Amino acid sequence: MLIVTTLVDLTHVFLPAMVQRKAGGVINVASIAGFQSVPYQAVYGATKAFVLSFSLAVWAEYRKMGVRLIALCPGPISTNFFAELGADVPRLSKMHSPESVVMTGLRALEQGRPSAVEGFRNAFGAQITHMTPLALTARVFERVMRPRKKEATPVAEPVTR
Repeated sequence: MLIVTTLVDLTHVFLPAMVQRKAGGVINVASIAGFQSVPYQAVYGATKAFVLSFSLAVWAEYRKMGVRLIALCPGPISTNFFAELGADVPRLSKMHSPESVVMTGLRALEQGRPSAVEGFRNAFGAQITHMTPLALTARVFERVMRPRKKEATPVAEPVTR
């Protein structure tokens, strides 16, 4: 709810002044997760799909009014995101620096593009998902995102008194 409602509310708060000035820009942070289902992170992936869809629609509505709006779609970024989740870094992804992601977003905004994906591998993966059956994509990403099994830790025998 926080990702969706805050994004919509803030976008609509700032758009009228930008339209009046015939200038301004909004960068909404989606994710490459917005291009496909994300097993084991289903709600996160769904919210990022919302951010992507919402941003593209608003871009199309306001692009001729001088307002620039993009959906920035990074893959994994070198932050503590995965550690905080207690999750593994996705196995097929390269980590990008926060600075490179910001620069990608600013360049795309300046160029008037509706979206930007950080990194060639991520951009290729985002596009290829549109050419494969949904069920196949979901099965592939289930394997990629499946939590790795941790080594079993020995369980102590129960203490009896």
